[in-house]
Amino acid sequence: IWEFTSLRIAERPLLGYGLASSRILPGAEMPIPEALDFKNRRWAHEGGTRTTMGKQMILPLHPHNSFLQLWLELGLVGAILGLAGVLTLVARCCGAPHAAWNLGLVAATGMPLMVSFSLWQSWWLGFLFLLATFMLLAPPPSAQSRETAGS
Repeated sequence: IWEFTSLRIAERPLLGYGLASSRILPGAEMPIPEALDFKNRRWAHEGGTRTTMGKQMILPLHPHNSFLQLWLELGLVGAILGLAGVLTLVARCCGAPHAAWNLGLVAATGMPLMVSFSLWQSWWLGFLFLLATFMLLAPPPSAQSRETAGS
């Protein structure tokens, strides 16, 4: 999936294919080849017979990596904006009253984004906004809780 995505990113690196376009990319419905010719950056079955591993598509709906999805759909511009957003979030978390807790939440939330869900799922975006709200509304630690944690 990621190899196919990277080949498509290389075709339109600056502006990408458009928002939510990973569902309709040319070639995404192809069955997964048994072997890819990574050295020559092309599919091994080109010019020959197509062999498959089951009936899995090479890109089932989305790249299963939010950064690759941003770059594929919104190009380098979108990838840079997404990275800037994540770095801003991490910087804001470091200065927050619950810095370790907030950074842990960002890391725990970031893991599924790198291997699983589509970035544009409404329930996922709702969860991220709800999590951000909780992080912003968390009360600062009291002096008593800091003393207890330090002992």
